[in-house]
Amino acid sequence: MKAHILSSVPLDFLSFLTRDELRYILDPADVYGDNYPSETFRVLKNNETRRFGEYRTRRLVLEAWDRLFAQPWFICTVPIDQPPGTNDEE
Repeated sequence: MKAHILSSVPLDFLSFLTRDELRYILDPADVYGDNYPSETFRVLKNNETRRFGEYRTRRLVLEAWDRLFAQPWFICTVPIDQPPGTNDEE
């Protein structure tokens, strides 16, 4: 059920994150190594690893991100030198 819901969520909000930023949100240890002292979704990760043999949500979200950025019509509008959520015009 959750996988179906996840697959139907609009993915445009992901366009404001780099793939590494998204990986960090899902599992900081995936970016900074197993000794990183913070976890985001520990219970979810543990439950899915036990049930499916993998952190399934991480895989599904990253696959969705990859599909989004593989589209020829997709153009990222966030300047590379400007972090998401900032606006120099204000």
